[in-house]
Amino acid sequence: MGSAMWKLIQDLIDTNNPKPPRRSSTAWMNAAMHQLLKFSLRCWKYRNSCVHGSTRHEQRRIALQKVREQIKSIYTDPPTLAPQFPSIHAIPLEHRMKLSLQMAEQWVSLIAHQVRVTQHNFKILLSRHKTMDVHLRTMRYEARNQAKERRQPETPRKACRRVIQEANVRMREKLYGKKTRVAKHKMTTTRKRRRSTQKTTNAPLLAQAQSRRIEEMLHPTERHHLP
Repeated sequence: MGSAMWKLIQDLIDTNNPKPPRRSSTAWMNAAMHQLLKFSLRCWKYRNSCVHGSTRHEQRRIALQKVREQIKSIYTDPPTLAPQFPSIHAIPLEHRMKLSLQMAEQWVSLIAHQVRVTQHNFKILLSRHKTMDVHLRTMRYEARNQAKERRQPETPRKACRRVIQEANVRMREKLYGKKTRVAKHKMTTTRKRRRSTQKTTNAPLLAQAQSRRIEEMLHPTERHHLP
């Protein structure tokens, strides 16, 4: 659209010009576009030579300098990584700065990938684990629903659920037998009886021991110490 507008403007200029140029508006438009493209390409090439260098040696030197600056920034402000990844300070900064260009670029890209993986795992954990407010809200909601179900009259669903529970109880009784409290009561009574019998059998022995202690306290015997 811009080129068509330029052509229209040039036509208007040529019609109002008392001495119009010999070239047409189409030729002027093509020449102007060619000059603009050449100028933009020259600017882009100059920018690339300033940023990345004009020769291969300068390009490698500038790239290595940039990677080392990135390594320094990573060591000064280390990112938080997942526990499965090794620590950044496992290898000192001096050894990292001696790496070649390819190895340094690989390490920087590896750290960036580990940071992305850590952030992704953290987002998954946050989506799985809900806050305490949400848990309390769901608990209150479930409690209200259970109270509402209790207030409702008997329904076929409740009856079916109760029949299933009774069938499970009967099956457990068949497999494992009834668990009554009488046996437990009997066991406790037998233990009490044993304790009472032990006390009765041990009573004369305890009385004899107490009488001996009293006699020793009243009539202490002389003890002969070795020289």
